[in-house]
Amino acid sequence: MDDWQNFLNSLNNNDWPKRFDSIFECGFSAGYLTRWFSNRYFMDTNKGDFLKDRVMTFGASLTPDVVVKNGIKMFQEYAKRLSMKISFKSKEEFIGSFLAEYYRLGGQIKKNKDDFMIGFWSGFNLYPTGKGRKNNDQNIINQEDDTDE
Repeated sequence: MDDWQNFLNSLNNNDWPKRFDSIFECGFSAGYLTRWFSNRYFMDTNKGDFLKDRVMTFGASLTPDVVVKNGIKMFQEYAKRLSMKISFKSKEEFIGSFLAEYYRLGGQIKKNKDDFMIGFWSGFNLYPTGKGRKNNDQNIINQEDDTDE
């Protein structure tokens, strides 16, 4: 249990992994990134649930490929298309290393989809939000330059 807590603390402190030690870590990072973007999507567009509205297309199951192809890979395009006031400065390195690692681990991820999805939901649900948490969304937003100029 200590491992995921240390991993989460690293992510919260912008200490992005260059390589993942497991499929679970890859999934956890995907969930963490998706929740980060989902929160910004909701705040900037007031259009609802990013995961439901943009990632999970009609009738599709949520799989690692769906998370990456309809979600993480599309963050910047969605932000531009929807005129979101978001900067990727603080997350570019993490998104880039995540995508490279996802590609590197592709065969293992296909064989271990459940590990990825368990990690995904863990990272998604453990992303720091809510009052009283050290790095809630408003604090993170205030720390970042969240306007594209």
